[in-house]
Amino acid sequence: MKKDENGAYVPASNEFGEAIRNDPTLDDKEFIDANFGDTKDQPYCLPLHHQTKKRIVYWLNEYDPLVDSSDIKLDDWIKIAKDIEKYYDEYDGFVVLHGTDTLAYSTSALSFLLDNLSKPVVCSGAQIAIVEEDSDGHDNLIGALIVAGSCKVPEVTVYFDGKLLRANRCVKLDSISTGAFISPNVDPLAVMDKGIKVNDKEEFKLPENKELSVTDKLCKDVSILYMYPFIRIELVQAAFQEPVQGVVIKSYGAGNLPSNRDDIMEEIKKAVKRGCIVVNTSQCVKGHVHTNYSTGKMLHDVGVIFGADMTTETAFVKLSYILAREDWDLETKKKMMKKSLKGEIDEREEDEEEKEIEHENEKSEEEKMKQYKPL
Repeated sequence: MKKDENGAYVPASNEFGEAIRNDPTLDDKEFIDANFGDTKDQPYCLPLHHQTKKRIVYWLNEYDPLVDSSDIKLDDWIKIAKDIEKYYDEYDGFVVLHGTDTLAYSTSALSFLLDNLSKPVVCSGAQIAIVEEDSDGHDNLIGALIVAGSCKVPEVTVYFDGKLLRANRCVKLDSISTGAFISPNVDPLAVMDKGIKVNDKEEFKLPENKELSVTDKLCKDVSILYMYPFIRIELVQAAFQEPVQGVVIKSYGAGNLPSNRDDIMEEIKKAVKRGCIVVNTSQCVKGHVHTNYSTGKMLHDVGVIFGADMTTETAFVKLSYILAREDWDLETKKKMMKKSLKGEIDEREEDEEEKEIEHENEKSEEEKMKQYKPL
């Protein structure tokens, strides 16, 4: 990124590679010249890491044209996944650098598009452009590269502000702070604390089928309906209007809609009846939706799928992925929305989940950090 004549940041080709070359903490020129001096496509290399005792050698593949993350499209997600497939056998891991505005959507998409991952795919970015002196992108890039080159975490993740998060569990919480991303309903997979410390509660299993499989189809006919007081019925109708095949509802609190709006309920019923998959998620950052309240139960009774603790971003992308599966019938697609395909949802019964959440909330930060062990 660089500033245009109006002082606004815009994507800029080749700026990033030059910034890396001129930063000795991101590129050990002496090592590169000694080992890759005659290489046409000369890589970059991090200095020797004190914990892993490894040097991370990496190559930069910059898209042309570069786009602002606010302009990301469904086809871009597929292109990134296909590029990882193209170079999969040549590298030990992959880092995807992405603007923060739509990072939660893109990383969730990659988690579903990439099947049988046996290598880490780490996504990261910056709140402040890496060409700026006070950029958080510097530390985020180093952390992402170390994870991709040293950790056996065979899934899509997000590295930001010293934390490694499951990609389809994270949300952007802050538009300014460098700690922009959190995974509100699950602990980080790892933290950077004088070296990498991995969450001892996580079991990272390699797939039985080692061959990477990439899906190249997603359904575009998905919408998000944000519920608010006195919403006009015309807006509700627009969200469910054909050719829409799936709708994610962002409901109040634990999954509730107005109890006195028969017109809204009627539109939902009509959509479900014609085969539209409707998923209920919460407007709250943390927690899950359930049927404890009458309005929530009404939704469940008409065929709305409760998204448990899925983020809205993940529910949206997962719905797009599932609707594009031509090998699944409608009932199978509905069942799969409730299942954990890539660790994106807690499948436990509501009362069991609530007890675990209550127990975790009672822990101090010091107690929580004890579950992270050095790599």
